[in-house]
Amino acid sequence: MQTSGSSRSKFGTTRVVGMLGLALTITGSWIACSPGNPDCKELGALCNEGGQGGGGNTGGTGGDPPMIKAPPSACGALGVTSTGMKAVTDFETKFIVPKCGQAKCHGPGAIFEPKKMDVPEMIRPLLVGKKAITLCKSDYYINKDNFMESFMLQKVLAMGETLNCPTPGVKPDSGGTRMPNKDMLPGTQGERLSDGELECFTWWVEAAASL
Repeated sequence: MQTSGSSRSKFGTTRVVGMLGLALTITGSWIACSPGNPDCKELGALCNEGGQGGGGNTGGTGGDPPMIKAPPSACGALGVTSTGMKAVTDFETKFIVPKCGQAKCHGPGAIFEPKKMDVPEMIRPLLVGKKAITLCKSDYYINKDNFMESFMLQKVLAMGETLNCPTPGVKPDSGGTRMPNKDMLPGTQGERLSDGELECFTWWVEAAASL
């Protein structure tokens, strides 16, 4: 006996409704009775593992935050005795701000770029992945791809009074003078940072580049 198109349509609709009902029953039973995660083998396509991309105007779920290497022991002398993000922010408030954010240096009334280094929450946004403004314009203050090529790091690691850019320029002093300047004397070169300060500074640049 032949089945009419209308009967086939009703049969197909009934089958789809039945399958949806079964799926809802399984999902509802899990929500009502089961703690933890659903049994993915039982729920099949209804179970999604891992983070998901956002749809429409919604954002996707994020992954784990980057791991921050523990600061070297040398950082302890600078007041950085914690780990993780707190260590990063401690270095900024206890070393970068007083050392770089002085008046007329990179702080209030700054003469040199980058400015606002006296504001802890502005330090990373102004440096990480940002091209240098005055000198070494092909380079980044903090290079996310290779932190050792960060212009800011090379400014303090330089052995002489001047330095070349991370991307070498025509002139051997294309990167300007080594930092830091003397306290409260912008434009007057100060003593090179100690080995411990340089070790902690290098750790901070690497950590900032990873964020």
